[in-house]
Amino acid sequence: TFVFVSKWMYEMFLRYTKIDSSLLDDKKHIIYNSIGEQFETNSYVHHKEKEYDFMTIRNNLDGSKYCIDVVTNIAITNPQYKFCVVGKGEFFKHIEKPQNLIWIEKTLSHNEIINFLNRSKYALLPTRTDAQGVMACEIATFGIPLITSKIDVCKEVFSDFKNVEYIDNDSTKMSLKPI
Repeated sequence: TFVFVSKWMYEMFLRYTKIDSSLLDDKKHIIYNSIGEQFETNSYVHHKEKEYDFMTIRNNLDGSKYCIDVVTNIAITNPQYKFCVVGKGEFFKHIEKPQNLIWIEKTLSHNEIINFLNRSKYALLPTRTDAQGVMACEIATFGIPLITSKIDVCKEVFSDFKNVEYIDNDSTKMSLKPI
C-alpha cells in the first residue's frame, strides 16, 4: 500500500518511477497531512493593528523551492508595503535586502508563528514545489489571507479555501494591490 500526501505527489511518483498507474489502483491512498492543533483551535485576529503588510515564514531561506527570490522581487516591486521574512539561511548575505523588507533570522515555534501572523495583514508563502505545504495549510486554516503560488499542488490543496489567492512565480513586476 502506498500513501501520498497529495495528488501532485502521486503524479510526481508516477512520473519519476515510470510505474504504470493501473498497478497501484487498489494499493494507493491520498491522505493529506494533518496540521498542528494550535492552528485548528486559534483564529487569526483580523481587527488588530498590524505591524507588517506581508509575512513570509520559512525555516530555510536558501533552497530555490522556498521562493525567497520571489518574495524579494515582490518587495522591490511594491515599496509601499512592509514585508517581514522569518527564517535562517544565507540568502540575504548574498542578495541585497530591499529597504521595505525586515529579515528576522530565527526559527519559530507554532505559538510564535501565530503571534507573527497576528501582527501581519497577509501571509506570503510562494513555493516552486510542495515546499512547506503543511505550514501553508496551517496558516490558511488559521484564517489569515494567504498568498501562494499558482502551481498545481497549491491549487489542489487550497481549492476550498476562500482566504487563499495565487500568484505567478515568474512575474517579475508583480503588483499586490489587486490581491
